[in-house]
Amino acid sequence: MKTTEIRRTASALSDVGCLSDTIEQQAAELLGYSAKQVHERATGELGPLAAALAKLEIEVLDPRDVHRYQMEGRHEAEREFLAQRIASNDASVLNRMHKYEWPSWDERELKNYTLPVPEFVLNKALQIKKELPDVRFYVESLETHPDPFLVVKYGQYDSEVYHVEVWAEPKFEIR
Repeated sequence: MKTTEIRRTASALSDVGCLSDTIEQQAAELLGYSAKQVHERATGELGPLAAALAKLEIEVLDPRDVHRYQMEGRHEAEREFLAQRIASNDASVLNRMHKYEWPSWDERELKNYTLPVPEFVLNKALQIKKELPDVRFYVESLETHPDPFLVVKYGQYDSEVYHVEVWAEPKFEIR
């Protein structure tokens, strides 16, 4: 976060400090919004998961790169999906195309992921879990092309979420 963004956010936080306890509690419970978490991110204080990752010297993937890659992957899968439907030349299929499930990124808990996970990914997850036992792991993958990301989450409302690994995807450049 840039210094100007931190100052602007810190200024806005002074207004947030005026929230009543009831509103702040309800916002946390119902909306998942925590002024404390916003303050920590704005001031650069590390949350427990970020601190654990730093201690373990585990780099997180840049969220902008992950998002860009996932959008490109989804668009490519949609083009393939559409091309297959058009190539089928089945009028009934084309007329019902709006009913089809379009390809999308799926997130499932690691324990429910049914495809193989490489040892280096599992090793990283084990290191993190040993350092911070309350973390949860998920795998994000594109339904039609398994190109998974390991996601680690922490906090009651997933206040900290990081992509920490990617595998089976040569197109994604980590660094």
